[in-house]
Amino acid sequence: MAKQWYRRTSKKQFLLGVAAGVLLIGIYAMQQKGSEPTAGLQVTTHAVPAALFVDGQYIGHTPYIAKHMRPGIKQIEITPDDTTLRSFSTELNIRQGTLSVIDWQLTSSQLESSGVVLTLSPIDGTNEAQIVLKTNPPFAVPTLDGERIEARAVVSPGTHTLAARAPGYESVEHQITAVAGMQLEIVLQLAKLPLPVEVQEKEQSETNIEKSLENQEETQSQESAESAKTASSSTPLAAEL
Repeated sequence: MAKQWYRRTSKKQFLLGVAAGVLLIGIYAMQQKGSEPTAGLQVTTHAVPAALFVDGQYIGHTPYIAKHMRPGIKQIEITPDDTTLRSFSTELNIRQGTLSVIDWQLTSSQLESSGVVLTLSPIDGTNEAQIVLKTNPPFAVPTLDGERIEARAVVSPGTHTLAARAPGYESVEHQITAVAGMQLEIVLQLAKLPLPVEVQEKEQSETNIEKSLENQEETQSQESAESAKTASSSTPLAAEL
């Protein structure tokens, strides 16, 4: 039996693995002679139930896994049942013979949402293990096994610790497995930390002051207009000669 290549180990830590030589195709027996090309999609949203739409069509609720999807570029939308939470949408290239994974933490604010999107694709003409990484925010500092890593890197096959941090954002850490002859694309979103209470109170106070000044200016403008109107109506008309 083929090994499961992705599982969540905790709220902020994930394990991604592909058995060497399997290349995901054998996992679901996706590509047999004469059969149509197929791909897989797995979507999880932790303990938050959500509706999953692909190209505008409802296909099920999370947690969700499909093993026989038609490959291609898909518009994915995750809509939580709880209407106080924000939806998440992304464009995803689901490639033939591979399983793409989305694991997302839905919250009431887009900035405070976090998650990871993982896709695998075979590399032609090389047996290297490659990682292509995109972080949000873009200024986040990613590391692999404690060393700074560039957005595109060749790594040794096997398990690695991928981490990312940014000022004002919650740090994340994931366990990933790089596979020879495969490119692992990772989109990593960090959750923005809430401001300290004293900073929130200061900003609210400044906002209230700005609104008060705007109201005063508006009131003064209205009073000036009323005064000008009154003065104009009380001015005697010039007598005709």
